[in-house]
Amino acid sequence: MKTRFSQNANFKDLLKRNQEAIVDAALNGLEATDNFKLMQSLIKTMCDKHPDNSFKYIVISEEDLQNLTNNADSAIEQLFTDPTFVQNRHIVIDSNFNIQEFDNELHKDNNETRRIFTQMSKNGIVVFMVTSEGIINYFVNGRDGGDSIFYESSALHSFNSKKPISELPRVLEEYRKHLKLRDTYSKFFVEKSHLKSLRTDLKSELNEEQFIKANKQLLRNTPEDCFRDDLRMFLKEKLKVFFVQKEVMLESLKRLDIAMIDEDGEGLYFIEVKWVGTSVHHLGKKIGTTYSAKPRIVPDAFKQSTSYITELLAEEKDFKLGYLAVFDARDEELPDTGIDMTIDQIPKKDRPAYYRHIKLDDFRVINEHPN
Repeated sequence: MKTRFSQNANFKDLLKRNQEAIVDAALNGLEATDNFKLMQSLIKTMCDKHPDNSFKYIVISEEDLQNLTNNADSAIEQLFTDPTFVQNRHIVIDSNFNIQEFDNELHKDNNETRRIFTQMSKNGIVVFMVTSEGIINYFVNGRDGGDSIFYESSALHSFNSKKPISELPRVLEEYRKHLKLRDTYSKFFVEKSHLKSLRTDLKSELNEEQFIKANKQLLRNTPEDCFRDDLRMFLKEKLKVFFVQKEVMLESLKRLDIAMIDEDGEGLYFIEVKWVGTSVHHLGKKIGTTYSAKPRIVPDAFKQSTSYITELLAEEKDFKLGYLAVFDARDEELPDTGIDMTIDQIPKKDRPAYYRHIKLDDFRVINEHPN
């Protein structure tokens, strides 16, 4: 059976998304030339022979690249052993691999580095970037290619220092300590100045000190957003995973609070964020919402999470585990919000998903610096 691509909506969409790259490749076939391929091959050989722990940016004009010397093999060997090349990150060469310019500027912003070289390549310049791991990327005609997602050393070192997804339980224990820092927990709660004005708005009979003490656990409006964003930022700094951005999420993932892809780019994990306690009204002049463990967490949150897992499995996603994180800002020290949950409270169709769902111990948030 022949496929009629002209009537295939997915194929048309693919062409549309890649239209610019396809047109660029047709207009500038530099990457397909023998000299471009030779340059990549020679650089790779030299990286294997002369490993370097720093990033290198080898810059050459398109004209010089198209007119490489016939002695490229020996010329690049001399280049890579030249003390000037060894000591500097940026090297501008001509068609004979002679160094024309150099500097040792250290880039510290991954996105900005990519932008700089992409812009340079729009002006007849080709940049071959070599990472400290010997991976080669290139910038040509306003676009980049290659296998590295890092364009400067600090981003690579930061990524390599992070933990794999298998270390998530330990990272979450670190997060519990993070929640005890004043700069962390204070951003979840209504400030004292606001509590003072709220006392007036509510015409409370308590004096100012009593009212502030009685309402010190009052959360800001929409606390779930605050909790989710804080947890997400912490995990982003600690884990070697890829976070699915809201704007590029697949349709089935739009409801997930925190969605992560493991370091291999395959397994999907999510964390559903909930809270219990009391928040201020969005106008700030009265008490807003109060959530208790039941039914907010048991069974509602469990039902929600397991239904997500059922949907992901049905869509043949490479789903691994789902977590339920509950931030507990209640006035009293109470048992964990999930303590009374049993599988029989889950709809039958979602019960198989129950075993891929982990309720984390509550994240207790207290508006008081621990002694």
